[in-house]
Amino acid sequence: MKKMSVIGWILTILLVVMFCLAGFPKLAGSSVWNRMFVNWGYSHSMLLIVGVLECLGAVALLHRRTILWGAAILAVIMVGAGYTHIAAREGYAVLRPALFLGLIGTTVWLRQR
Repeated sequence: MKKMSVIGWILTILLVVMFCLAGFPKLAGSSVWNRMFVNWGYSHSMLLIVGVLECLGAVALLHRRTILWGAAILAVIMVGAGYTHIAAREGYAVLRPALFLGLIGTTVWLRQR
């Protein structure tokens, strides 16, 4: 039981770091992310919204009371990312959000035990 808890926390920290590393450049208005969002047909406002939600969702994973909210926020972002990659015909790029969706679900399952 304790081993599963440790694995859950390791996955939580990994997800928090990964989503914050993805969200902060969007909040800073990274030209690379801005160009990608424009190419996908999204506005600069959507870039900022996604950045805020990634950071908020990541931080929410840290507390037992907010983990489900954080997971839900991040899951919606990952479903949107998957749709975007499919619509843009970016092939295997859809695997990245699918992998993160699986990690989010696994983390919640391990932490809720």
